[in-house]
Amino acid sequence: MQARDADAALALFERIRSSGLVPTTSLVPTASSPPSFTSLFAAIATGAANSVPASDAAAAAEGAEAGAAESAAAEASAAEAAEGAAAVLQPFVSSAEAPAARELLQVFAVFGEMRKHGVRADRAAYNALINACAEAGDAARAEGALGQMTRAGLTPDVISYTSLIKACAATGGEGAARADEIFNEMQQRTNHFSTFTPPSERTFRHLMAIHLAANSTGRVLALLGELRAHGLAPSATHYSLALRACALPGVCALPESLLRATAIYEQMRADGLRLDTHGLLALDRLCRRHKRHELAQRVRRERSMPHPDVVGGPRRRRPKPRRQPTFTRAWPS
Repeated sequence: MQARDADAALALFERIRSSGLVPTTSLVPTASSPPSFTSLFAAIATGAANSVPASDAAAAAEGAEAGAAESAAAEASAAEAAEGAAAVLQPFVSSAEAPAARELLQVFAVFGEMRKHGVRADRAAYNALINACAEAGDAARAEGALGQMTRAGLTPDVISYTSLIKACAATGGEGAARADEIFNEMQQRTNHFSTFTPPSERTFRHLMAIHLAANSTGRVLALLGELRAHGLAPSATHYSLALRACALPGVCALPESLLRATAIYEQMRADGLRLDTHGLLALDRLCRRHKRHELAQRVRRERSMPHPDVVGGPRRRRPKPRRQPTFTRAWPS
């Protein structure tokens, strides 16, 4: 998170307002409207402020008026923005926790500026806010943002819950338990199935990573099975997390760990996937721990061999097209 991105966004909107343009509420700016509070806030919160179209920024800047009057207005508006930021920070940040919120201050400042001007945040803006908290490892503020989202009348989607699960990674074992609670809450079905939110591959990936960090091998392997039960296809990252779980110090010496890891590896090969570096090191460590050096060599050899059915395998060079012979017409002399 970079402060200059938030400052640039706020400065852009100062110029938009001074030029007489009205900020929109659409997430994606159109050719006839300036970029909205929501779109710029989402861009800043996800660390991609440069994704705002340069043409829209240039159009807004062209309409800005220079002079002392504009500077005075900008200073007054900056003070109002600071007040709005403090107001929106209050539900999330206590006075004792204020130093820990410095990394998120610019994000919440833009969010407060947006709400101060009466622009209603949509689901994408709240999701960006939750994800920004998750990137900063602040699970408490991520849950606070989700609460603000529901009180605003918006229904969380799979991105909301996945970002919230991602935020739980910073709290260790307690975070793993809370992540499981969120995972179960998002799948609760009502009588009309209105609140059921099916998890995605990304949801399982973050949840498996949290339990791997908590040294919970059984839970990681169970989640790999649940992933398939939901009709989702595991990726190379899912398989890698499962292999790393089998190679954890607490279970690495068990004979079942190598058998399970070998079965996972064979299934991954059958799915046309290729080991990443983490998965390769984990499987190699298991093989050497159980003195299966020939298996370790085979795994390394299969990873380095070109395989037409393996995604991400070494690329084979395309044969150069043969040059067609050219025939010249014999003209009469």
